[in-house]
Amino acid sequence: MAITPYDTKTMLPVINEQKRPKSFLKDTFFKSRETFMTSVLEVDIVKDRRKKAPFCSPVKNGVVMKKEGFSTTQFEAPEIFPKFAITAEDLLKRMPGENCYSSKDPEERAAEQQGKDFKKLDEMIARSEEIMCRDALINGKIVISGDDVQKELDFGGVATKVLSGTDLWSDTANSNPLEDLENWKIERQQLSGINPNIVIMDPDAAMAFKYHPKILSLLDIKKAEFGAINPRELPNGATYIGSITSLGLDIYSYAEWYENDQETEVPMLPSGTVLMGSENADFEIRYAAVVRLENNVAITYEGERVPITETKDNVMYNGLVSRPVPIPRHIDSLVVATVL
Repeated sequence: MAITPYDTKTMLPVINEQKRPKSFLKDTFFKSRETFMTSVLEVDIVKDRRKKAPFCSPVKNGVVMKKEGFSTTQFEAPEIFPKFAITAEDLLKRMPGENCYSSKDPEERAAEQQGKDFKKLDEMIARSEEIMCRDALINGKIVISGDDVQKELDFGGVATKVLSGTDLWSDTANSNPLEDLENWKIERQQLSGINPNIVIMDPDAAMAFKYHPKILSLLDIKKAEFGAINPRELPNGATYIGSITSLGLDIYSYAEWYENDQETEVPMLPSGTVLMGSENADFEIRYAAVVRLENNVAITYEGERVPITETKDNVMYNGLVSRPVPIPRHIDSLVVATVL
């Protein structure tokens, strides 16, 4: 029995028109997406300064200003290419969830399984993108490590705060989480010119924050001015805790895990992590082109996901290729703190 796959050109628009699985960090900060027809991308990191426009005499023909500085790095985008295999023998058997008395033929099962494979592969790639975005946000760099690839894209580092002693939020008698957040926000405003408006905590830090006596007392006394803690669960592991009205900050807890290369489940955010940033900062994900050799001809595909279906030795392989590069241009708008 022959297995007839759909070709990439036919499936490409269908795959890229589908809704992507939601990812909290990626969807919160890296809202802008752009695809390219090249494999090497330019990564720009902007360093804004607060220059005022100068006065000048009416007889003088203006004042030439120096343009803001930025650094550019060229980076060959990594390739993410997971795939599933289906044998001809598999298509003669009932699929998981299929009615025991189903009359589907192998071709129908192949088409149905292909759709399920692409959906699962899309989720896997989205998880890898979320990890890349996490690394860019809390480490200021992305390390690409695989069987045959080892790369690093450094954005110049991210501001960090490591609390110790009586400043730790676990020391409820002496620490002051509200004061910490206010100081960090003012510092980011001064250095980046961007106003932070969101704080994301891992579950341990969120617990210490919610039940800190200084936070609870402020909520009791000045609930209207300070804000209110109104927990609301959101998709993809995020929980809205509440808002600090006086600082203009929305607070979220992010409880998500993934399986690392050692097949160990690890949290997306390390314990005690607090990330402050702005949803209005200029962050984006760029997708490089995918090049495939088809009938001895190099074909270039543009898209966030490129579906690849091929057969070899009567086995059908369904795969998705993506070449994402998250770029936090305004990295100075971020601060990452360890509070426990």
